[in-house]
Amino acid sequence: MKLKQLEYAIKVANSGSFSQAAKELYTSQPNISATINSLEEELGYKIFHRTNQGITLTKKGITFLSYAKNIYEELDKINEIKDSDVYKKISIGCTFDHITVSEAFVEFCAAHQDTPSINFKLYNGSSIDIIDDIYNRRTQLGILSINKIVLDSYINTMGNRNLQFDVIKDLDLNVHLRIGHPLLQEESFDFAKLSNYPLVVFNFNVKSNYTIATEFHDILSKGFINIDKMITIDHRDTRDKLVQKSNAFTVEVEKHPKMEPKNQTTVIPIPDAKMAIVFVRKKNEPLTKEIVAFIELFKKELTNLLGY
Repeated sequence: MKLKQLEYAIKVANSGSFSQAAKELYTSQPNISATINSLEEELGYKIFHRTNQGITLTKKGITFLSYAKNIYEELDKINEIKDSDVYKKISIGCTFDHITVSEAFVEFCAAHQDTPSINFKLYNGSSIDIIDDIYNRRTQLGILSINKIVLDSYINTMGNRNLQFDVIKDLDLNVHLRIGHPLLQEESFDFAKLSNYPLVVFNFNVKSNYTIATEFHDILSKGFINIDKMITIDHRDTRDKLVQKSNAFTVEVEKHPKMEPKNQTTVIPIPDAKMAIVFVRKKNEPLTKEIVAFIELFKKELTNLLGY
C-alpha cells in the first residue's frame, strides 16, 4: 500500500466523484480509477459503491477512510518536526463566543506574526461537533462551556472516546438585557416573564442535529426561555446590538472588563446556574508548545474576567 493510494481515496471521498478528484489532483480520471481499483484489490474489499448516480462509501470504506485520514494527519506531524521553527499551527474549537477566547487568540497571533509560515484557526461550534473534530484529529483543543449540573455525566459519556477533559473554571450564568428593559422597572425581577421576550442564540452552522436543548436543557426546565421566540445570529456584535436596542435577551457568562458599552446592558445572575469551562483534547497525547502558549494566554484572560 502506498501513500499515493491513500491520498487518492481520501480525495475521492471528499469530492464525491472520480472526475472531480482527478481535477483537484491534476491527474486523469482513468489514473484515479486504476489506483483505487488496485487499492481495493490489495485490501480485499470495496471502499466505494459505484452507481450511475455517483459514488458512496461502503461500510468498510467508512472505517478505512477514518484510518487513512489519521495516517495522513500523523504524517503531517512528522513533516512539521523539521519545520517547527518556521511553521506553526493551531486549531481551536469553542462552544461560546466570548471575548476571553478572542483576546487570547489575538494576542497569540500577534506574538507569532513574524513566523515564516502559520496556520492558526479559531472557530465556534457545538460541543458535539467540536468533540467529533478532536476525536478525528481535525482540532487540537476544544474549549467547552458545560452546565455544572450535567458535567459529570457529560464527561462520563464522552470520555470513552479516548478524550481528556480538564475543568478550568466555574462561571456564573446570567441573563443579559438592556438597562431600560421593562422587566427591570418592576420591584423584583421575575424570571418567568422572560418567556414573553425573544432569546438571542448563536447559529454554529453545525453538522450535527444541534438545538438549544442540547446546550441548555436544564435552563429550559426553569421555564423562562420560550423556544417559539428566538433570534438566531452568528456574530457577537449583532447579538450585543440586539440586546442594547430591543427587549431581547441573552443567556451567557460574565462580561469581560473590555466589553463596551458598559452602561447600556446589565446582568441578572440565574439562581443555581453555573457553567464549567472545560478543555478537551486527545488523551495521552502531548500538547504542542503553541497550544500550551495559547492556554496560558486564555487563563490570563479568565483571571482578568473574574478578578482573581
